[in-house]
Amino acid sequence: MKNILRYPLAFIVVFIAAALGSFFTSSEISTWYATLIKPDFTPPNWIFAPVWFILYVLMAIALARIWGLERSAERKRWICTFVAQLGFNVLWSFLFFSFHGLLTSAIDIVVLWFAVVILTLNSWELDHPSFWLLLPYAAWVTFAMILNIALWWIN
Repeated sequence: MKNILRYPLAFIVVFIAAALGSFFTSSEISTWYATLIKPDFTPPNWIFAPVWFILYVLMAIALARIWGLERSAERKRWICTFVAQLGFNVLWSFLFFSFHGLLTSAIDIVVLWFAVVILTLNSWELDHPSFWLLLPYAAWVTFAMILNIALWWIN
């Protein structure tokens, strides 16, 4: 793909997923989510939007970098894994916030975690900077998975 197009397209793909997730999330934060009993390590609500924004930017840059590599089976597998984890990410927002499914969202985020870990580790083989760009996402999804499981457990 031409260098000039892959970055805007990568940002469009990633931020469409972000917008879908936000659609399922935004109206539930001050209503349903506020009623949940939360563990002591739950961050304040205001932290989630900036963290996710930064992570989506890093993900889009990683996608654009990998997308720009020479075509190969590894690159194709990585892009498929990237799209799959984006799907699980959006699905999590729906399951957790719209469906109010603490258990189903916990199951989804475990699958998402595996996809993100695989994606991140496979990045090392293809493009070292993409590995480092995705590492914060892997760390955040790890934290979010622990938080989701704790919310399911105590509610």
